[in-house]
Amino acid sequence: MARYDQSIKLIEEGLGYYPEFTDLEYLRGTIYMGLGKYFPAIRAFRKCIEMGEASSYFNIIIGSGTYRSHLSLGDIYYNVEEYDEALVYYKNAFEENPQFTPAIINYIRTLCAKKPGLKLLKEQLDVLSKKAPGNYYDMVYDTLIQERHYELALRYIQKAEKKYGTTPGAIYYKGLCKLLLKKYRSAITILEPLKNDSEYLVRAFCTQALCSSMQGKYAAAARILSSERLNTEDKVVKVYLAFNTLLETGNTYVLSEDENESAQYTVILFDLLKILILLNEFELFEKALNTSQSSPSTVDL
Repeated sequence: MARYDQSIKLIEEGLGYYPEFTDLEYLRGTIYMGLGKYFPAIRAFRKCIEMGEASSYFNIIIGSGTYRSHLSLGDIYYNVEEYDEALVYYKNAFEENPQFTPAIINYIRTLCAKKPGLKLLKEQLDVLSKKAPGNYYDMVYDTLIQERHYELALRYIQKAEKKYGTTPGAIYYKGLCKLLLKKYRSAITILEPLKNDSEYLVRAFCTQALCSSMQGKYAAAARILSSERLNTEDKVVKVYLAFNTLLETGNTYVLSEDENESAQYTVILFDLLKILILLNEFELFEKALNTSQSSPSTVDL
């Protein structure tokens, strides 16, 4: 805390010498915000907006007197669940810089937090699209997936495909949405073209295998993961194979006894566990979690 107090003191001294140095006021607000002191942070960011952008000589943090301060104010109001106020500031940030991705993403996230209903949510998202950058629909469906609006995300994937054409990324996220909607057969079919795409190859095979595992088709999942197009030593492939075996037989085995390698497996395991949570498969989550015990040198599944 003493270090932060010293920083605030130095900023105040700097502003005494250079009162038009907006960046210093912005840094003061950022420090207060990081400490959870929202009232002084709000005062600082509002002061930045009053000051505006400093002259080029003092302007190091571009947007400190405009869109970045609006974004920070939006973040504060989002954190305290004052969503209407947050939307005002995110929209201001967007209008000042339509290419500023954080403002767009946080605006969408806040709309979702208000739970307005799908029809109204779609209307509000479409209004923003008129000034948004070219990859707006990609940002929309990516954020909607994170906010668990899978059906609406699929609509925006279609909009993206209509505007930019079908990309491997759009295909993958379409398949992911189908998986999270538990439409497993549809997901498997959608992901099939990606089995020839180097970037999405492993994710496509593993997602297809998971869909088969979730349907109780363990032999089919094992066949998918044993494809000659996959490197069976790939850590992601090994985790999904182990999970499929766990579901089929209840048996576990050691994935690694190496400490550094175990850390890599742990990241993959938690990604898989997150999917199980999103699927509301809490029994499978608990089973996988309880059998994925990590010691300093081993990871089991």
